[in-house]
Amino acid sequence: GRVIIGANGFDATNTDYVNVIAKAMELQGNLVGNKVDVTLGENTVDSNGTVTSKNGINSVAIDASNLGSMYAGQIKIVSTDKGAGVNSNGLIYSRDTKLEITADGKINVAKIKGNGIEINGTEYAQSELASSDKGININAAKIKLD
Repeated sequence: GRVIIGANGFDATNTDYVNVIAKAMELQGNLVGNKVDVTLGENTVDSNGTVTSKNGINSVAIDASNLGSMYAGQIKIVSTDKGAGVNSNGLIYSRDTKLEITADGKINVAKIKGNGIEINGTEYAQSELASSDKGININAAKIKLD
C-alpha cells in the first residue's frame, strides 16, 4: 500500500528506530526520528530485515513534493521497483551517519545533508544544496546539479 505522512508530520524521536515498509510513500509533513529506514516497492521483507524484490513497476516511490522533510540520526531509503524514483522538495538530513538513497529510477532532491552521502539511481537531479561532513558519492547515468 501507500503510506501518507500528513502535514502535521510524524515525530518518532521517542523511539530508537522507525522502519517504513510500503509500496510507496507520500511525505507532506516532516518525518523526524533517530534511525529511519524506508523500504519501498513490491517486496517481501523477512524478520531479519532482508528485502526480496518482487520486481514490481512504479513511477515514484517517495513523493515529498509538498516540502515534506526527513530529519534523523541515520536515514536509509531504498526503492526497489523498476523505474521507481524519489522526489523531494524538502530537506533530507542524516545527522550522525551516511545518508543513503538507492532507487531503480530518477532521484530528484532539493536539499540533502549527511555525515557522508551515498546516492544510487538511474538519474540524479539536485536543485539546491548537498552538504556532507565526509564524502559525497553519486552513482547515476545522468547527473544534473542546479
